[in-house]
Amino acid sequence: MPTFFPPRPKRESIRTTICHETSSETNPFVAEKTLWHGYAAEKLSANYGWTEMLFLMSQGELPTPEQNLLLNKVMAFLANPGPRDAAVRAAMNCGIGKTPLPTILTTGLTVRGGMAEGGMHIEAAMRLLNGQLPANESRSNHKSTYAKQLIHDYRTFWNDHKDDEIIPWPEIPPGFGLYYGERDRRAEKLMTLIYGFEGEALALARSIELILSEEKTPVYLSLPGVIAAVLSDLGFSPEHGAGIYMIAGSAGILAHGVEQLPRNWNEYPFWADPSYYNYEGPEPTKKVGSEK
Repeated sequence: MPTFFPPRPKRESIRTTICHETSSETNPFVAEKTLWHGYAAEKLSANYGWTEMLFLMSQGELPTPEQNLLLNKVMAFLANPGPRDAAVRAAMNCGIGKTPLPTILTTGLTVRGGMAEGGMHIEAAMRLLNGQLPANESRSNHKSTYAKQLIHDYRTFWNDHKDDEIIPWPEIPPGFGLYYGERDRRAEKLMTLIYGFEGEALALARSIELILSEEKTPVYLSLPGVIAAVLSDLGFSPEHGAGIYMIAGSAGILAHGVEQLPRNWNEYPFWADPSYYNYEGPEPTKKVGSEK
């Protein structure tokens, strides 16, 4: 008889390097003492803030004051993507539809996890800057040629694999492009906010931007590209970077969705406006039942 699953270990246990709990003497299901990456959880909560805990959970150590300040600025900048953002619009639709409250946030975050300015795009951009998308051990580390090699290798990768995935890779290297047909002003604003910071990934992103901006159809660093570079320089993995980007926008997603809850369904989305949508299908020709 074929074996579909590997043999189970004699003693099963959850394995984690993040959290260590000491059970209460009176109740094994209650933790008497908790350590997060070796730090006493109660002392951490009493002495540090949210972004420091986010950094610790992802990387196993507390950030330096400079790292925490930079992460705080990025998280604050991303707190409210605004109603033009697809994730926020999804949450707003849930709110006006009287969707249960927990679903409002989770629906918005599901949309924010996608490739179109979402978590997948952040992950892809971080992998590009880290030299992981696609991996190529023959690349030179010489700064004058490395950016060109990354662009060339990504375009080759995209051409070979553009039809392989259900969610396709972007044709333009992730982290770069235009925003509604023009240079992404959000990226420029964030760069101004973090002026003075210059990590290796951000410097590389600027080198790539310089090359792409001089091509026949110029494109530039987008907001996801700046975010990806900064999170890479802060030491986050691409997976954690994608999650942090989603978490950062959750405040605005929730607020916009909840704001719509008490409103009537016909207040949104402008259903009475005849120019709201245009039908482009065929003229009706089929008859139903006894219809003449």
